[in-house]
Amino acid sequence: MTPDVHAVLVTAQQLDGLLATTRGLARTGQQLDRPGLDRDIAVLCLAALRLQKRNRQACRFALLLLQQRVEILHQALQAGAALSRRGDPGIRTGASAG
Repeated sequence: MTPDVHAVLVTAQQLDGLLATTRGLARTGQQLDRPGLDRDIAVLCLAALRLQKRNRQACRFALLLLQQRVEILHQALQAGAALSRRGDPGIRTGASAG
């Protein structure tokens, strides 16, 4: 495995862990650094695109898994926003969270 492939896979794994934490925060209506997360994922995708074709293939599964995790996060954000709009007492947002 080349160092570049290893770096992409390690970064994908780190982002997967971050997405798990972020999903938990989203479900409770916490504020998220979505632009920062989007930027990190974009940098990872650009790095993967720079790999040689056979090396990109080695990263394909990890990137597809990450894509699924992002979609799950998006759904959690939508659900949290819907609960917040309804005034669900179990959802705390912004400065009132803590």
